[in-house]
Amino acid sequence: MQEKEIISKLHELKQIKPSTNWVVSLKKQLIGEQPKISVFDVLSGMIFQRKLAYATISLVIMVVGVFGFAQYTVPGDLLFPMKKITEQSQSALLSLSDQSNYNLDIVNKRLGELAIIIKENKTNNIAPAVQEVKDGIAQAVKDISNSTNDFTNIATRVQKIQQTKREVETLGVIMLQESNNLNDALASLVENEIKVLSQLSDSETLTLEQEIRLVEVKAHYKKGEYMAALEKILLINGQ
Repeated sequence: MQEKEIISKLHELKQIKPSTNWVVSLKKQLIGEQPKISVFDVLSGMIFQRKLAYATISLVIMVVGVFGFAQYTVPGDLLFPMKKITEQSQSALLSLSDQSNYNLDIVNKRLGELAIIIKENKTNNIAPAVQEVKDGIAQAVKDISNSTNDFTNIATRVQKIQQTKREVETLGVIMLQESNNLNDALASLVENEIKVLSQLSDSETLTLEQEIRLVEVKAHYKKGEYMAALEKILLINGQ
């Protein structure tokens, strides 16, 4: 084929235009067919998102309500574990010394709940409540051993525990071993306080009444009656 003929054929090819259907088909293959979004689709999405938001809010309200109701439960109730979760969460936000005081308050609280259970004759709740008290006292014993420098806060809380425990004992529940463990945990606490009071006695800072009570404190200490000694020390300190 002559050179002029080739050039003429090329010009003819340039004038050929592809069909519209072929162009559309090729475009779909290259970039994919874009779905059409209708007003209905937009409204449906908005309604779904709103329903999801309402469902989330309702769930939060329900959970908060359940945890709130759980605060009125006692050991052995279905929702009592949620109450403990709340208490543990609150304790975790406190310093170590404040945690010790908080845990002692919880022991007194468990004893109070045990008293309520017995008075209301909730027989199925008695065993779980007693176990909660035992677990609480075990933790309190550890806390006291690690917090011998915080006498006043510990002593006042232990005194409240002792008072509530006496109420429980009048209802027929005696926890002798736990009482002994709590009593023994006070030994170092009382010993440190006796040293402080003895120094005040030597410097003639104590009144005659306080001196007499200090003698009683020392007598209780020698007998291993640390709970009784603690109560007398609180009287000396004017608590």
